[in-house]
Parts: sequence; C-alpha cells; structure tokens
Amino acid sequence: MENQKVGLIRRVYRKLLYSDLDKVYKHHFNLPQKPKNGKVFLDVGTGFGFEYIRATRDGFTCFSLEYDKERVKKTAQKLRENGFPLTLVVGDAQNLPFKQGVVDIVGCRHVIEHVPQDKKTLQDIFLSLKKGGQLKLVVPNRHNLRTKWRTKLKMKKPYTDSTHLREYSKDEVLSLLKETGFDVKDVKMQGFIPPVGLKAQMIVGHYLPTGKLLDATGKVLPKYAAEIVINAEKV
Repeated sequence: MENQKVGLIRRVYRKLLYSDLDKVYKHHFNLPQKPKNGKVFLDVGTGFGFEYIRATRDGFTCFSLEYDKERVKKTAQKLRENGFPLTLVVGDAQNLPFKQGVVDIVGCRHVIEHVPQDKKTLQDIFLSLKKGGQLKLVVPNRHNLRTKWRTKLKMKKPYTDSTHLREYSKDEVLSLLKETGFDVKDVKMQGFIPPVGLKAQMIVGHYLPTGKLLDATGKVLPKYAAEIVINAEKV
C-alpha cells in the first residue's frame, strides 16, 4: 500500500512537472528573433535547453554541451519538433571539447556543483573564452534553508539535489573564480527555498502563485537565498 502511495505521488509530480515545462518551452519558443550579432554563446550543461533557446533568439551563434545522453535526446527532440536548430555536443564540462579563445559568452547554470573537479571546469571555460568574454554562472547557495535544515538533522544527503557533490557560500564561489583568473563584475543572491521537499514545493507552486513570494523572500533574506548568480569576465 505504501509503495502505491509513493508511486502515485511521483506520477502526480511528473505530470505537473512536464505540464509546467511545456509552458516554459512555449514562452521561449515565442520569443522574438533578433538579428545575428556575430557572437558565440556556449551553453555548458544545457539540460532542457532554455538558455540555449534564449541566446539563439538574442542573435547568438550557439553551441550546447550536455553530459546526460538521455537528456540530450529529449531536448534535441523537443527543439526539432518546434523547428528549432540545435548544435548540441555530448561531453564533459571538466574537459570542454572547444578551442581556446573562441567563445564570447559562456552560460553555466547549476553545473559545477555536480562535477568532481569544479575548478577544472572553470579553468576550461576560462580558456574557451575570448579576452573580454563573459561567464554567466549560477550555483546553489549552501546557506539556503532546506540545506541548513537537512544538515542540522545530519541527513546523509543534505543538499537541495541528491546529485549535488557540494553547494557554495558566496565567498567560496568568488574565491574559486578568482583562482581561475576571472574578474567578477556582479553578484546577486536570488530565489528562496523553504525547508520542505522540492517535490512538495513544486506541486504547491503549480497551483498557487508562490514564485513571486519566494523571489521576494530571497531579496529580503539574501543570506538564505536559493542561488548565487554571478557575471564574471576574462580580462
């Protein structure tokens, strides 16, 4: 009986998740197409492809890197179904398969917390960028309330995602960027995660407009924000 309940919760969660993802895809596919700007955007850890779509719509020539082969297939299929071009490479963020000094902007959103060698990943990104190139980095803030609560309870996997190898404080990620040669231009603490299960949070958020409330809470309590958003430059 318990297994049936768990199975039902997972089925409901997945149904709502894919329903919400379809809405996000629709929004991105409907963005206006700007003229080509002659610049190259590299999306490290493409996932569902939202950053890739936005950058393409903004006029960039885009390349995409994703480690998860199944995610590559699903994302590529979704984009093809909507007549959207995808230049996607299956590869490891710790060993970027790109030449040095060819990229204008790298997007790296919630990636380095998953890889064993986060510093090596940032070093490879640094090399791939042109001088003056930009890195748009997003990492989870380890001071978010869910991680703090689970750490206090001494849970085996305290982080917001069971696949996280680590999460970062603001000082830790800034130090890491400095070590790899980046000049940080802007730092923002963003979002908020209550000390509840992410599935429960997503299900509630599907039915109630909690997104704006959580964003506002993150601004009021930046130390406990969900994520750290950084713009850095190769000087």
